[in-house]
Amino acid sequence: MHFLSIAPDTKEIFGISFEKTKIDDMMLRGKLEFTLEDGGIVAYADSERIKIAFDPNRFRPAEVPILLSDTTKIEKLGFNAKCSLKEVVNDQLNHYLSEKERKG
Repeated sequence: MHFLSIAPDTKEIFGISFEKTKIDDMMLRGKLEFTLEDGGIVAYADSERIKIAFDPNRFRPAEVPILLSDTTKIEKLGFNAKCSLKEVVNDQLNHYLSEKERKG
């Protein structure tokens, strides 16, 4: 089990500054790798300890954990993001963690 902070970080990486967690930063810099055998990771957000357990039936080691894109071209066409990445992730988590959506 790995123990990490998920506090926001905006340090530049690959010449780009963007909001990411410590976990994202470590993965992008090649300082964090995990496998199904690790069982999961434990992250700390403010004073909360969040255990992220790996489900062997859903764990896909070939999954791309982080994708980066340059939105310059689409912004020149007039596109402006209405929601931040943090808001999108928050909405997804609230949806899937709601009592109604839980499976099991």
